[in-house]
Amino acid sequence: MKARTVCFAFAVLVAELCLASRGAADTWINLGPHNVDVSKYPLLIQALAVDPTAPRTIYAATAYHGVYKTTDRGRSWSRINTGLRVPAAEVTTYDHDVSLAALAIDPSAPGTVYLGVKTSLGIFTVNEVYKTADGGENWALTPASPFSSGILAIDPSATETVYAGGCLGVLKTIDGGETWNSAGLPAGNSGVNAVAIDPNGTVYAGANAAVYRTTDGGKNWSGIGYEQDHRYPSVVLSLAIDPTAPEIVYAGSLNALFKTIDGAASWELLRSLTTDQQGQHYVGDVGLLAVDPTTPQTVYAGIWRSYPKKCDVSGFTGGESLYKTTDEGETWGDAGLSGVSALAIDPNGTVYAGVNGVYKRTTDSGGCIGDCDASGVVTVDELVTGVRIALGQSGVETCGRLDTDANGSVGINELVAAVGAALNGCTG
Repeated sequence: MKARTVCFAFAVLVAELCLASRGAADTWINLGPHNVDVSKYPLLIQALAVDPTAPRTIYAATAYHGVYKTTDRGRSWSRINTGLRVPAAEVTTYDHDVSLAALAIDPSAPGTVYLGVKTSLGIFTVNEVYKTADGGENWALTPASPFSSGILAIDPSATETVYAGGCLGVLKTIDGGETWNSAGLPAGNSGVNAVAIDPNGTVYAGANAAVYRTTDGGKNWSGIGYEQDHRYPSVVLSLAIDPTAPEIVYAGSLNALFKTIDGAASWELLRSLTTDQQGQHYVGDVGLLAVDPTTPQTVYAGIWRSYPKKCDVSGFTGGESLYKTTDEGETWGDAGLSGVSALAIDPNGTVYAGVNGVYKRTTDSGGCIGDCDASGVVTVDELVTGVRIALGQSGVETCGRLDTDANGSVGINELVAAVGAALNGCTG
């Protein structure tokens, strides 16, 4: 009788979900990490990176608690701080501020990860780049300049080449971090807040004066800024490239969002995000950008209402609203999450956002409950998400697979156990 009752309840919930999910707004689930002591220092996610070859693996860099890693898409997390100079919140205070502000994964060797760390010691700031070759088990300090580490980008066409941006412009390594040299971008008022590299190796640097572009590894840069032409962006805080059409680039700036469709030869101001119909009200500064690789018409933009010091945007935790467009920036809508300070989208189009934890965006994907991550298996995670959304609760993805005995089929007892766990909170 109990099994029939639970199964009937499950069927009702599925039906309700089918009816309610059509055209529903974005839903976000907090994946954690949940086992963090936040009694003294908050959990602030400042950078996210998803393994492009194994999207279930996610790295999260925090302001006060070091680096966390999951290999099961957030069901469990491990703290991976071995080798970091100031890895723990126990030695961190608000006067001794450690900001783990940038992450970059080598797409050809995903066990290799670079981490940008900014440590503020009173009036002094020390920026460093760490590297791991074993998926975060051990970190080693690279000899990067102490003034450039808040922004990291790996050249996908030559993955030993990494660019680091900061207040002194751009540094570059061509040997995986063994040595670093200037990439040629002038410093001064051109502190760099963002770096993006297209699949062909063209590098864009978002600076305080303009968006600069190089096609020869930094030997020559070109760029026109707002001071020269008001149609061009300045004080660029974020960059995102359309992976399917690399000549399309988005640039977030102070109270403005720009788009180019010709590789930065010209720019269009996308007023629909930052101003109202009268062109008067502004939403805020566009500090985060990400393009969905599966549907590049979809772009996410994170808004900051309090702009940090120039070329010091790395690790900023003042994010507020998250917006979304599905028509390449013509129109925008609220994406349903606030306080966002980091964004990442995996190769399958799953969106992750850093707030006071790592949040995952979920939708019905055209159905109620199914293989939403295209893994080939319907997991209890996906079942739990659907059931808990139908119940109006926030999901906790901490269950195992439906086929617990791995016999290739899902039995009634397994289904009953899964639904029962979902209805009871699924915390086991």
